[in-house]
Amino acid sequence: MMQKQHQPMRDVIDVFSADCPLCEDATETIRHAVQSCGCTVRERPWEEGSQQVCYSQGGAHPIPSIVAGGRVVFNGVPDPEDAQALIQSLRVNDGVQRGRPVALMYDGQPIQAYEGETIAAALLALHQRQLRRTIRRDDPRGVFCNMGVCFDCLMQIDGRPNVQACLTPVRDGMSVETQRGSGTWGSE
Repeated sequence: MMQKQHQPMRDVIDVFSADCPLCEDATETIRHAVQSCGCTVRERPWEEGSQQVCYSQGGAHPIPSIVAGGRVVFNGVPDPEDAQALIQSLRVNDGVQRGRPVALMYDGQPIQAYEGETIAAALLALHQRQLRRTIRRDDPRGVFCNMGVCFDCLMQIDGRPNVQACLTPVRDGMSVETQRGSGTWGSE
């Protein structure tokens, strides 16, 4: 009898875990790390995964494995850097020809994007959903139409307010800031 092959889904992260505190920590860490990107975390039996074991004085203990896109991303309980690597691994890379990497500053932090991407695309790839805050109620806004019609993606780019992030291509050294209200000139 042939077993049915399941195609790996990009928005599903499998945690192969046993019934132990170490595996529970791994599952919770992954759930917390990917909650903003809308991915689904599935707990799967440890026996179906890579089945790595840690030996200590207390005996043999199962090591959880985390799988994204059909490949093992890491084994064990992830720390924050591992969780960031997981989020980066979810970025679409298959069949995509990227421009050269460019460095820019986003709210004072350096980020990497690729030539040819818009600011909105680069920030969405980093799972940054909030791009501005409204004038009256300080409500968060992000990419809505992604084609320049709605103006929900207004940001401060190189000290200039009210620039549409979905229409502005990234370039090396640019400064991108979350806009509050109507923004201010020269905040760079």
